[in-house]
Amino acid sequence: MPGCAMPKSAMPTPPGRPTPLNRDTALRQAAGWLARLRADDAGERDREAWRRWRDDNLMHRRAFEDVTRVWAALDGLGDDTPALPSAPDRSLPVTVATACATVALAALIIIRIL
Repeated sequence: MPGCAMPKSAMPTPPGRPTPLNRDTALRQAAGWLARLRADDAGERDREAWRRWRDDNLMHRRAFEDVTRVWAALDGLGDDTPALPSAPDRSLPVTVATACATVALAALIIIRIL
């Protein structure tokens, strides 16, 4: 995500590099992939790299499924909340920062749950 500085441990492992078999690392990488794939500028290269990462290791696949499940659960929390008064338009940096914070929160929740 442009403007979103993820910790090095959250960055997806590039293809061809050894993948650490550590659940926490896999969850952080999965959260990074989810954020990247949901970005407005995500393209086919991103999706192909994600598929290679996911298919590289069963732990990657399971971690991504877990992160996606938590993301969907968090997304569903907003359905019952009352509508807030309309706020002024946010600038792109604030929107990117909010997205980064949301993904980081989801990763922390997953780590704490598991």
